[in-house]
Amino acid sequence: MTLQSLVVVAVVVMVVVVVRGRP
Repeated sequence: MTLQSLVVVAVVVMVVVVVRGRP
């Protein structure tokens, strides 16, 4: 995996966590 791929995965994971964290 390239550094860009890791950044994209990290951003997607953070977005999913934020969305799931909403009431």
